[in-house]
Amino acid sequence: MTNEHRTTIVNFMAGDTIIQEGNGCDDIYYIVSGNVEIIKKNSDHQEVVLAVLGPGDVFGELGQILGLHRLATVIATTNVTAEIIEPSIFNSILNSPIGQRLRPIIHSMAERIRIHGIRLTELEPRIKKPDLSEVDEERTVLLVADTAESIQTLDGVDNMEITKFPFRVGRFCPGRGEGLFYRNDLNLIQEMPFTISKTQFSIVRNYNEYFLVDRSSEMGNIVNGVTVGGLDEHTERRIQLSLGENIVYIGKRHYNLKYRIIIQ
Repeated sequence: MTNEHRTTIVNFMAGDTIIQEGNGCDDIYYIVSGNVEIIKKNSDHQEVVLAVLGPGDVFGELGQILGLHRLATVIATTNVTAEIIEPSIFNSILNSPIGQRLRPIIHSMAERIRIHGIRLTELEPRIKKPDLSEVDEERTVLLVADTAESIQTLDGVDNMEITKFPFRVGRFCPGRGEGLFYRNDLNLIQEMPFTISKTQFSIVRNYNEYFLVDRSSEMGNIVNGVTVGGLDEHTERRIQLSLGENIVYIGKRHYNLKYRIIIQ
């Protein structure tokens, strides 16, 4: 392995700015541990949180793909260890025969993400960021299966603790390569006919607040009586979770896939 293909491990403290919007640099970061916040300013110079990323996530790739300056600011919300993927590694993949075929697809997806980010900054002004010293690190978050059907999706286990955020939930895909674009932290088991999507929902933490966010599921979710996600574009796409007990159904109530998300 030559020097140009080596990766570098870097560490950041909570509150550090890892990437500054508008700056030039084309390194791509893979998060080994910790969490970061992706922030972009809208036309009124208000900051909007586009995403909160955690271990296994990648950021900084859009500028490299599109050949642009940094499109957003990235701030460490906890201590972060990341691996820098140097441009030479990324380019060697894209310049391979398969990479050349994938290049227009990747470029198109990156452009759509960029446009979506711009629209989001105009639609969702950011709530004032609390002092990091005020963030409660002691909360316990549990996912509890309440019915025989929901316990079966957890392979017989009726509860589990959630210790990382975002926490991605979706249906297990046994076929080789089928789950390439469906990375989940929890794979729910279900036999046909499927009512759980490969990308069902995420549980996201933003400082002291917790949200359930739909991941483009087909059947949607019912959270504390409110429909979140699904094919109806007029439904909510995310909902804030309450401290204490939250009742979640995947799909329709009569599917009997009932869970509780307990935040205590």
